[in-house]
Amino acid sequence: MYLYSSKDQKNWIPANGGEPIVRQSPGTNWGHIWNVAILPVGNRWHMLAETSISLDRMDIAYSYVDFGEKIDFTPNQSGVVIQNGGNPELIMKEGRMIALHGLYHDRSSEDAWYITMSIASPENPLKWTTRRDKLLIEQKGIHIADPTYIEFNGKGILGISYNQNRVLMLEGPPIEP
Repeated sequence: MYLYSSKDQKNWIPANGGEPIVRQSPGTNWGHIWNVAILPVGNRWHMLAETSISLDRMDIAYSYVDFGEKIDFTPNQSGVVIQNGGNPELIMKEGRMIALHGLYHDRSSEDAWYITMSIASPENPLKWTTRRDKLLIEQKGIHIADPTYIEFNGKGILGISYNQNRVLMLEGPPIEP
């Protein structure tokens, strides 16, 4: 995975000296990497990534890098922090990292993708607590995934993929840790 930069949002050039910011690590849960989310907290960049050792299931794993001239998350790849998860989005609120993400087959083999959230502190980024009591968006038999979140005018706005064939925008109170 590479990093590109732009001064006008039209012309993109390779950044990081053209080097990848994260590499696959075959034989580990970082063997395949899909959707990633990066959250800068101070000088440390935290990454959650949808990863897997094989192509038959996904989990969310953690890595970090301390910002400098070169960015490489690969040496700091950790194990799985959210099992059966994917499509992470990271935000920071009240000193806590909040991951909005999908979960799949975590309660039964009948589960479709659904969206919930997990919380961790920047001081202990390997310990995530899933909070279905704070956020749960699901519909039986329908895949709901790929969350994107912003806060605007005192409201929380969440974009989601509904059944992989449409995008819905949900509006409600801001997310709380």
